[in-house]
Amino acid sequence: MMIAAPVHAADDDGGRAGSRADVVLSAMLASRPILISHPDLWYRSLGKRAYENKAPVTAFPLFLRAAGFADKPSQAIIAVMYWNGDGVKRDRPRAYAWMDLAASRGYPEMVAQRELYWKELGPTERAEALEVGREIYAEYGDAVALKRLDGALVTAWRKGVLGSRTGFVGTGGTLLTPGNSEFAALQSNPYELMKQYEDGLWRAQDYARLKDIEWLGTDRYGRVTVGDLQQAPAVASPKDSPAPSGGK
Repeated sequence: MMIAAPVHAADDDGGRAGSRADVVLSAMLASRPILISHPDLWYRSLGKRAYENKAPVTAFPLFLRAAGFADKPSQAIIAVMYWNGDGVKRDRPRAYAWMDLAASRGYPEMVAQRELYWKELGPTERAEALEVGREIYAEYGDAVALKRLDGALVTAWRKGVLGSRTGFVGTGGTLLTPGNSEFAALQSNPYELMKQYEDGLWRAQDYARLKDIEWLGTDRYGRVTVGDLQQAPAVASPKDSPAPSGGK
């Protein structure tokens, strides 16, 4: 059942990108108004609660709702539930198709699980998985699900959450972090850090990118680093160049 925790590879910001995303998303989970305004996280949290209460039949449709808003962890959980017949009739081809969708943004744990499922499937099951996968992508693929999520976020943003675009209502809980760096100070106040991502929390593409950082540990879109200025080597002038053969 458990999907592995996100990985955090070092990046150009000293490995902080994934950690920042963790803090922001954790703060969102801790703020009920914001959590409710993000249906991907809201329905996943409800599904998780039901599953932990040993009610997988109740949990499954909740994860399905979250999956409809492009939530990759929920899509992966659905795959696992189908694979094990946990709360739903066992269906290995459908499990593969769901894990393939969950892995579509390149999260390593989900990609690895997808490949394990594929190896277990027989030829007939593989053909069925590809067929059912087209149906699942048509309803839950990012091309559709992110638009659905964007609509929900825009609606919540226009209404305002607690009178604020981010629902920020103070410092909330405090996470004590050693060190005196700027990041440590922000980390001690997760809601303050969340404000830095204010606009991106309400646009599906930017919000999905934040979740990518959480799972990949770096910005999947890459970045360009400009180094220190360097002294270019001197270029010889024409009068210093050797004459061509023939004396001309």
